[in-house]
Amino acid sequence: MKTVFAVICGLISGFMIYLIATFLLTDGEPSGLFIAVTFLGGTALSIWLFLKGALTLSSVLLRVFLVGAAEWLAFIPASTVLSAKTAGEMIDQTSSGAEAAGAALGAGLFSFLSGTLAIIMALICLIGAAIAYFVGRDAREQAKMQQASQQEAA
Repeated sequence: MKTVFAVICGLISGFMIYLIATFLLTDGEPSGLFIAVTFLGGTALSIWLFLKGALTLSSVLLRVFLVGAAEWLAFIPASTVLSAKTAGEMIDQTSSGAEAAGAALGAGLFSFLSGTLAIIMALICLIGAAIAYFVGRDAREQAKMQQASQQEAA
């Protein structure tokens, strides 16, 4: 069960890594290689991180929520960079000051809203991490005792 959950959450994490990398590193259409490296590589790295040494599903959940919080916090500067790039391109193409002001205002609004969403999601992830930690405390102790008894029996 923990492997299935780690794979599903790893796919979501890989997509977030791809989005952040796209916002920061590309100026247009990303190449197939870029997508493969960021999405598939991010997915594989996340799954490995979620499962490495995890004894219980709650330990996987704790890692998922902590990585999710970090990704949402990384989304803030990435979306700010994207809005600045877009505003710069739009301002270069405009012919009047009103259009340039509108482009700057729209970029600022996008940056504010995406940053607010990212902070809310990071807080939700941190609350989920706290819940997973406290709920899984007993399960971790039981898993350690079972592992110790299995080692004694062997």
